[in-house]
Amino acid sequence: MNVLVSTRTYDDLPRIAKWCARHKVSRLLFLKFKLTENNRTCGAMVLSREQERGLLPILRRLARSSGVLPMLDCSFFPALAVDRPRKRDLERFDVNGCQGAGAYLAVTVDGMVKPCSFWPEPLGGLELLTREAWVHADAFRAFRAASQSAQCRGCRYRDLCRGGCRVGGIPCCHPEDDQRVAVPGGDSATAPALR
Repeated sequence: MNVLVSTRTYDDLPRIAKWCARHKVSRLLFLKFKLTENNRTCGAMVLSREQERGLLPILRRLARSSGVLPMLDCSFFPALAVDRPRKRDLERFDVNGCQGAGAYLAVTVDGMVKPCSFWPEPLGGLELLTREAWVHADAFRAFRAASQSAQCRGCRYRDLCRGGCRVGGIPCCHPEDDQRVAVPGGDSATAPALR
């Protein structure tokens, strides 16, 4: 089950996990509320940095108390990695960086393809998408390559993080110096169209 985590749902996460356990829902994917063009007036729903950083202990408690496997979407990765958790904890809760244009694609209701459901601009129509285009098209390659920033090269989380979330300039972490840096490629204008 997917749960949108915002300031409105944050305190209810334990109750939601208990509900899932009672109804035999085995996995619970927490999706970070992100501001988009469609919800710009909902800024009060954005989690604070402290709330984001507090999610890993909450995940541990939920897993122990409910038996439900909690998972986090890619945009939570930076806040969690700043505190240098054990890599196996991140792996256990399926905390990964962006897998857009690699492990998955999004298709809009009108048949347009995007590398991620949160990515603002489609890269082309579904009719143009083939396995070859998915793997080799410049648009998808550029999206995946955004994770190759110089700041990430020596990071112990690089294989999990993949450079952080590409949407809206959500920063990736740089655990070596505890800084957050902008991810290259966050501007949709830099992604070429699928042809």
